[in-house]
Amino acid sequence: MPDLSSALHLAASELTLAVGALVLLMVGAFIGDKSARLVSILSVLLLVAAAVVAVMGPWGVAFNGAYVADPLAIYGKSVIYLSAAVAVVLGDGWMKRTRIAKFEYPVLIVLASAGMGMILVITADPATAAAAQCRGREEHRRGRGRRRGRPGH
Repeated sequence: MPDLSSALHLAASELTLAVGALVLLMVGAFIGDKSARLVSILSVLLLVAAAVVAVMGPWGVAFNGAYVADPLAIYGKSVIYLSAAVAVVLGDGWMKRTRIAKFEYPVLIVLASAGMGMILVITADPATAAAAQCRGREEHRRGRGRRRGRPGH
């Protein structure tokens, strides 16, 4: 059974985005609305860094087969992260022209990208997902998923 540190090493790009988004949120909250440009620039750098981490990261399976880092998933994550960086750049310019620039927009894009990356690696290998689901059904049938105090259920 793999340990938690190797599993988290596989999910390094999502962790980078999650921790970076929290830092960006703190920067925006402490500086205020005038930090919209700074947070946008930092979020683009964060998304590019997460794409690099995804490409340079290891391949493997973690979290009992639920997380699969294979070439397809890594390619998809890098495309998602780089596309999100472009969306931040385009959105920042539009919001600046319309005078509605807020620091929350790039933070939301970063968090959405982290979520899309997680969804991609979870569903990247349908055979592994189906095998994990079958293992769960088998454990339930053997009584490990049975609730206590309810006979026959």
